[in-house]
Amino acid sequence: MSDTIETGAAAPPDIADDVLVRRHAALQRRLAVEERHLRVPGSEDDALDLKMKIAIPGLTWLLKLSGLWNTARANATKLHLRHLEWRVPGLPADLDGFTILHVSDLHYPRKNNGYAEAVEALLDGVEADLAVFTGDYRYGHLGETDHVPRHLASLLSRIRTQHGAYGILGNHDTHDMAEPLRSTGLRLLINEGTEVEVGGTRLWLAGSDDPHSMKADDFGAALQGSEPGDFVVALVHTPELAHQAAAAGARLYFCGHTHGGQVCVPGWGPIETNCRMPRKYLHGEWEHDGMLGLTTAGLGTTDVPVRLNCPAEAHRITLRRA
Repeated sequence: MSDTIETGAAAPPDIADDVLVRRHAALQRRLAVEERHLRVPGSEDDALDLKMKIAIPGLTWLLKLSGLWNTARANATKLHLRHLEWRVPGLPADLDGFTILHVSDLHYPRKNNGYAEAVEALLDGVEADLAVFTGDYRYGHLGETDHVPRHLASLLSRIRTQHGAYGILGNHDTHDMAEPLRSTGLRLLINEGTEVEVGGTRLWLAGSDDPHSMKADDFGAALQGSEPGDFVVALVHTPELAHQAAAAGARLYFCGHTHGGQVCVPGWGPIETNCRMPRKYLHGEWEHDGMLGLTTAGLGTTDVPVRLNCPAEAHRITLRRA
């Protein structure tokens, strides 16, 4: 693995040296976690290894014993596109009617069972001003990933966007996937940001690396280059940077990771939250200090290919002036 700093575009000449240092430090944290958890099967004291040996077989056994296994498997193949309209206080006039397609947690399996084609059928011909992908492109934690760019490129060719598609890495993705993902046309942001000109308004996309498992986030570095008055949109794999992003002035926040629980009990909710945040942030729309957020349940599954009371979903959001 290379330990060089890779970004979506050449760094501007005025980028601060301390930001480059911080990005490098974040990358080193990611590479260290990848080496422990995503490269070599875990040791006996490895939490991931424990999950693979106990939690996943336990859930599989429970679903089969309860007679819900076939239903849960079938639910995982039923994909939905949700249409939302957000009233945003202080939304610039140029962004009134602006549309954003949000896709997360694709989790493409290596052995394709028709899932990739189902995703393409769901999003084929969908039009949006901007598409954002909030991480986790591959299924599982170990193994080859060469199939992922092929599926993603095919999907991107079917989506119609005016300003392109931008994405970040998740906790199931490795850093050496970055360049293959970029080759698909996805503009990957790793603790960096970029501007999107919409009329006379600058929309700033701030893309953070994963804060949950990789501990590789630096939202401040993702704001480097933004200007006062920019309409800042945060792209984070999990909702765990909501407080920080809102404090930094972000207006919108898009994330996934939780799968909405993937398996939810009526009246209780998800069996596993997989997130260090209050439950209101685990799935659906939320607000934090004036910042509007969306935690999608995502389209794919991982560990166990099932869903109960938590449909797979992508979203198309239309922004409106409040």
